[in-house]
Amino acid sequence: MSHGKDKPKIMERSRVELLREKNKAISVSEKKLKAVFDGSHDAIIISTKDGIFIDCNHRALEIFGLKSKDELITLSPSDFFLPSIQDGQSISEGLLRFERLINLKNGESFPAEVILTLVRIGEETFHMANIRDISERKRAEEALHHQIKFEKKLAEISARFATITAAQLDEGIDYALQHSGAFFNTDRSYVFQFSSDGGMMDNTHEWCSEGIQPQIDNLQGIPSDDMPWWMEKLLRIETINISCVDDLPPQAAAEKELLQSQSIQSVLVLPIIFNKKLMGFIGFDSVREKHNWNEDQISLLKVLSELISFALQKSQAEEALREREALQRILIRLATGFVNEPLETIDTAINRALETIGKFACVDRVYIFSFDYTNREATNTHEWCAEGISSEINNIQGVPFELLNDFLKMLRKGEIVSIPKVAMMPEDYTLRTVLEQQGIQSLILFPMMYGSECLGFVGYDAVRNVRVFQETEIILLKVMAELLANTVVRRRTEKIFREREERFRQISEFSPLPLSIFDRDGKYEYLNPKFVEVFGYTLDDIPSRKKWFELAYPDSLYRKKVEETWINDINNSGDKVRPKNFRVTCKDGTQKEILFRLVLMENGKHLIIYEDITERKRYEKQLKYLSMHDQLTGLYNRAYLEDELNRLSKSREYPITIISTDLDGLKLINDTLGHDKGDKLLKACTKVLKQSLRCSDILIRVGGDEFVAILPKTALKSGEEIADRIRTQVDLYNSKNTELPLSLSIGIAASENENVSLRDTFKESDDLMYREKIYRRSSVRNQVVNTLLIALAERDYITEGHAQRLSNLCKTMGEKLGLSSQKLVDLALLALVHDFGKVGIPDSILFKNGPLTESEWEIMIQHPEKGHRIAISSPDLSGVAELILLHHEKWDGSGYPYGFKGEKIPIECRILALVDAFDAMTNDRPYRKAISWDEAREEIIKYSGTQFDPALVDVFLSVLEQGTHP
Repeated sequence: MSHGKDKPKIMERSRVELLREKNKAISVSEKKLKAVFDGSHDAIIISTKDGIFIDCNHRALEIFGLKSKDELITLSPSDFFLPSIQDGQSISEGLLRFERLINLKNGESFPAEVILTLVRIGEETFHMANIRDISERKRAEEALHHQIKFEKKLAEISARFATITAAQLDEGIDYALQHSGAFFNTDRSYVFQFSSDGGMMDNTHEWCSEGIQPQIDNLQGIPSDDMPWWMEKLLRIETINISCVDDLPPQAAAEKELLQSQSIQSVLVLPIIFNKKLMGFIGFDSVREKHNWNEDQISLLKVLSELISFALQKSQAEEALREREALQRILIRLATGFVNEPLETIDTAINRALETIGKFACVDRVYIFSFDYTNREATNTHEWCAEGISSEINNIQGVPFELLNDFLKMLRKGEIVSIPKVAMMPEDYTLRTVLEQQGIQSLILFPMMYGSECLGFVGYDAVRNVRVFQETEIILLKVMAELLANTVVRRRTEKIFREREERFRQISEFSPLPLSIFDRDGKYEYLNPKFVEVFGYTLDDIPSRKKWFELAYPDSLYRKKVEETWINDINNSGDKVRPKNFRVTCKDGTQKEILFRLVLMENGKHLIIYEDITERKRYEKQLKYLSMHDQLTGLYNRAYLEDELNRLSKSREYPITIISTDLDGLKLINDTLGHDKGDKLLKACTKVLKQSLRCSDILIRVGGDEFVAILPKTALKSGEEIADRIRTQVDLYNSKNTELPLSLSIGIAASENENVSLRDTFKESDDLMYREKIYRRSSVRNQVVNTLLIALAERDYITEGHAQRLSNLCKTMGEKLGLSSQKLVDLALLALVHDFGKVGIPDSILFKNGPLTESEWEIMIQHPEKGHRIAISSPDLSGVAELILLHHEKWDGSGYPYGFKGEKIPIECRILALVDAFDAMTNDRPYRKAISWDEAREEIIKYSGTQFDPALVDVFLSVLEQGTHP
């Protein structure tokens, strides 16, 4: 029974123990909460429901500038712009989240995220405010918004550049400078362009914010050598980012002085590159205050630089095309004019032609020299000089052939003599001193050939600047020389026969033109040897004019037309019969286009001068063809497009659909594999497009990589089907030509009737095509790079397994040196792809069994730059692009392409130099056998400190001795 009395005591003791454990647990929990409370990176404040602060953590004291928690008790939520229950905001659900600008006692403020919760402490409920500083997040959001806004502006600028003409280029660049400069809050933005030889630079475009003094007028004709530090960086395709001009290094003293003279505090400069050449740069100045450009901003401005580069390149291409077409039209007009020019005014016509060609070709002097083979001398017979250029014609009469020996042999063989820089001529050239005395910097001479005889030459001098003639210009100016040769021959011949008729027969024997004389009754009295040579007929064959007509014009209808024309002109014109041309059948059956000139002699007889213009007609036809066709593909060109749009706009061919296409990745192919591969791709693209189009469709090449197809009587739906057919043909081609695949961007638009301008339709299709090109750009570049990677793997230059051996040994060296994991990865990748640029080197050079010639070596040493351009285009390889560029630099600075020395060369490149040299020596090459490892070690030691980093040589030799090499 005693057990029953003890039971309540036992139960009471159990409750006491449970209470102790519960209190202990609560104490532990409070300690943990206290640790979190005090250790939080956010400010935490606890207040009563009435809004009285009772506690805070250390972070809150720090943020709000309070000395102690006692100071907190004197404050209320409104002091920090925090809500309270009295504000009407409810946290009955246990959580209230909002953002608020927090004001501090020192007058500063910051954006914060505030979370209000209910917490229970003991028997009471309190408000706990968790305050987090979100300044960084707000700045990141603002930066992202800023970036997206500028990307939209770039897209707008890009679309504008895609459609502007050369005449609108300045306006487009000014627009880009204004909006980019204002967007990034700079004071001045501008574009500089270099002269053709890179020796001078001009400020061509400028935008200034309000209150900033323009500098464009003061920055013209600046020698590039005046800014050596600046130019060194630009030539290495580096971005110049100067946040403080006053901190520029001593080697930039010239640049520092120029920038300070303009009160510039900070400047950002990005190179403008196209056609593998530095053409200028785009710059942004901060004058009022210092400015720091971050990497994201620089990346966006690099895109702007590329857009301006593209616009300049496109404009120059359009300008070159217009100039070539204009020159062709000039030549056609001159050719026609020379035919009809009477002898009395032929010299004036020649001088007029020289002026026209000289102004168009932008030279300072054009002239004609005539050869006198009897006296062995040359005479300046005609000359045109630009304004301000002194005439030399009176000083260059009867020049002995001996003085022209440097050029005479080439001219007499019909070869063009081109001297791009007189200053670069050999010292022993006879004419160099004479040319320099006349101030001539460049010249080009075209022989005037008549058959195999050189009558003289046409010359073009550049005095003010160096002038380099393009291939298309040379072809057309050669035609000009041929026209002048024919004119000179005609001038000589007609003058001789007019002035010295009594000696006609003697002279006519040597005439370069066929001649004949017939009397009043139409009986032929004389045919000169050239007549017999050209036509094959003798006096026995054509005793009379009637017999000549029968043989020369066998077609009766054509013969009747010729006879009527001649008789009518003779009867009505007397001795002033206009020249005319007819098709003549020679004795051997061939037909020639002959220009006839009839001269009435004093004795009533008729002299006929015959000029074979078959070749000239062919040239005229060819010139006309060239003016409307692309020489590479044979397609119509942009000039034809303009004419066709005008014609179709007035036709009944509606609806008309226009498809614009662009060959993606052409520039990368040209820069890496060469223009031969690029031309091959263009021809393949032409073939694919022709196969996809109908016979009635018109295919035009409007630019370097752009094609346009005009589809008359075709609605948009049918045009889209043809566009799909093009894509299918591209896929079919690529399945059979994996080594050089095609990629096309396509845009399509249609005009239903004449109310919709065809030019607007063309612009719409071009815009759509360009948008697709921008979208596809990255994937196309990767596709080209992957194609080149496959080519590199298939060739594995010089010997099988070369790249893999290098990679293994480089990795061993890197680990021995304790390089970081990232550098080890870069080093291994560099070993595999450092010879990427050799993909574009011909096998005849790459695998030549013997030493390279100077010209072959010039091609070979371009491979680091080619490899750099390829790698920079691929996200997977861009990290080692700079290493590829510098992997042939040497420790003593004798390497290439920049001649860097010592530790300025990245350590990855210095390691590769050692490993590559050792592998090359110990494996067979096409031009020599491998040497032993011991001999290779001696070579490595021999060139330590010159070709190789001496410190790395010791490490490398230890690796070999330890046998840790592959």
